Amino acid sequence: MTLDTLDRATLRDIVGRHRIDQVYQPAALLSASGEAVPLRTWTLNVDGLINVLAIAREGRVSRVFSPSSIAAFGPHSQRDATPQWTPMDAGTMYAISKVAGERLCEYYFSRYGVDVRSIRYPGVLGGRTPPGGGTTDYAIEMLRAARRGEPYRCFLAPGTRLPMICMPDSRRAIADTWPRAIDDTEARSDWGWKPRFDFDRLVAHIWETTPRSW
Repeated sequence: MTLDTLDRATLRDIVGRHRIDQVYQPAALLSASGEAVPLRTWTLNVDGLINVLAIAREGRVSRVFSPSSIAAFGPHSQRDATPQWTPMDAGTMYAISKVAGERLCEYYFSRYGVDVRSIRYPGVLGGRTPPGGGTTDYAIEMLRAARRGEPYRCFLAPGTRLPMICMPDSRRAIADTWPRAIDDTEARSDWGWKPRFDFDRLVAHIWETTPRSW
């Protein structure tokens, strides 16, 4: 089944017909690809979320999960052990849409009582699907090149560090201006978050699951 999140009427019909009570709303144009079509990025990322939240407000959905991103941080955010509350001077349309999405989720919760959850994900890495236009896609691309025995030139400066998470950890958890490391204390204390993948396991997971045909 396919669905356009911008089509609220069809979304409402599918939710009702299949008795869907929880919606995970990851549909978005990502940071790198989104800069080519900024207005389309805003429309999909923000209006699509509003449609889901509006249907939840009608009482048709009991819980909504809408992933945010560390792209929402900007050049004035604390770079190391980035806290929950810090300047959010996002610099791309994808990032701006994620900041707006966070505020919309808070608004629908505080104003209408919609049960909506959101996490600022770092770069999410996995080997089962091709890269989709995100800033951290280079991590997958360099491993693909290594498997083919090909050289790879990374666009990042040698000292740049970006936090990442392995796809299985992201499912469990429900570039230079990005934070180098995130303070996840609130997640650990609030709902017992603890990653299972360290750096070595992350690389091994991607290496083993990436199809050679890509």
